[in-house]
Amino acid sequence: MTPSRIDAHLHLWNLEGGGYGRLRPERGELCRSFGAEEAGAELTAAGIDAAILVQADDTRDDTESMLRAAREQPWIATFRSHGLAISRARWTLPSRCRNSR
Repeated sequence: MTPSRIDAHLHLWNLEGGGYGRLRPERGELCRSFGAEEAGAELTAAGIDAAILVQADDTRDDTESMLRAAREQPWIATFRSHGLAISRARWTLPSRCRNSR
């Protein structure tokens, strides 16, 4: 049996929603949205089986986006958040996802 390969620290972000103050034009290639579908394709191409999703921005919108991705994407093994809105939405997460906070 081959052991799983896990990306231990993965961020997702959508610049259309605002926030992400560190992602300014001078950051070059990083200054664009990076969503779950793209991340999943990159992980698969690299032979990565799962990832630990880490919240990119300390906002409610980013928390909700992260939780939505965790519910929809089977490759998200768990997540780490800043704690916003977790208790309200925790019950809707698949059992494979446990907040590592």
